[in-house]
Amino acid sequence: RPKTVHPPARGVCFEYIHTISIFTTNLKRRLKTTKFRNTAMTDLTVWEVSPVNTVIDHVISRYHNTHRAQLEELVPLAHKIASTSPDGFPAELPELLEYIQNELLMHMMKEERMLFPMAKQGLGSRAAMPVNVMMHEHEEHDRALAQSKTLTNHFTPPQNADKDQQRLYALAQELSDDLEEHIHLENEILFPRILAS
Repeated sequence: RPKTVHPPARGVCFEYIHTISIFTTNLKRRLKTTKFRNTAMTDLTVWEVSPVNTVIDHVISRYHNTHRAQLEELVPLAHKIASTSPDGFPAELPELLEYIQNELLMHMMKEERMLFPMAKQGLGSRAAMPVNVMMHEHEEHDRALAQSKTLTNHFTPPQNADKDQQRLYALAQELSDDLEEHIHLENEILFPRILAS
């Protein structure tokens, strides 16, 4: 009777299949909870048919670079305002914005140095693990944004807000809207296209 031979990569294959399953579950959950989250969201359907490399370049220029500039202004401004302890200003906001900055900068760096180069080299089908990590971090970004909305009454400045506070709340709103749109584009369009490439 011939001896049964088990492929040496069986464990690796199982782990890969398991990773794909996790990604699919996360993606379905994201589709259910975020698809119609922002009715004013920019029409992103053009990126469903654009080359993946073009979508990646757009993400970096439109969102990554924008977030860096937004947070570079937001964090020092929040600390400046907090130092004067104005009435109605949430004391936790500067620390929260600093947390968002640190997490988002690290997240974008991982995309730019690992995930996006893999996709541009045609290795997207092997990117299930980094994609899953990125999606998990997106959920953390969502929670931080939700906390910022709670602290600021959905970015509504106090009645006695000065120009600095008004600028802070407006810019925080802009960051929130842009980041939600950014996450939507990656989770629902870019990441599935990378994995299918």
